[in-house]
Amino acid sequence: MIGVKTSHHFGAWSKSLIIGVVVCFVVTSLSVGTALYLNHQNDWLNEDAYNFWLVKALYPEVSKTIEKKLADDPKSLNQQAEKEMEKQDAIIAAQAEAEQADKEQKAAKDNLEKVKSGK
Repeated sequence: MIGVKTSHHFGAWSKSLIIGVVVCFVVTSLSVGTALYLNHQNDWLNEDAYNFWLVKALYPEVSKTIEKKLADDPKSLNQQAEKEMEKQDAIIAAQAEAEQADKEQKAAKDNLEKVKSGK
C-alpha cells in the first residue's frame, strides 16, 4: 500500500458561490422576518380601524368629536389618550395583582384547614 496525501482547497468560483449562497440566505431571512413583522402590524392596524369603525357606527357624535379634536390639536389629544391608556394598564395590572393575592390567600387558608384537620 502506498499512502497518498490529499488536500482540497476552494477555488475562486467556489468561494464566490459560498459567499453568494450565504448572502442569499441572509437576504431571504431578513425579507421573511420583515414580511411577518409587517403582517402583524397590519393585523393590529386593521383591528384598530375596525374598533374605530364600530365607534363611528354606534356613537356618531363621539366620533365627530374625536375627529374634530384631532383636526384642531392632535398632539394634545394623543397625549391625553396615552395618559388614559397608561392609567387603564395600571388598573389592569393592579387587578391582576389583587386576584393573584386572593388566590394565594385562599390556597393558604386551604392549606391551614388541611393541617388543622390532620390530613
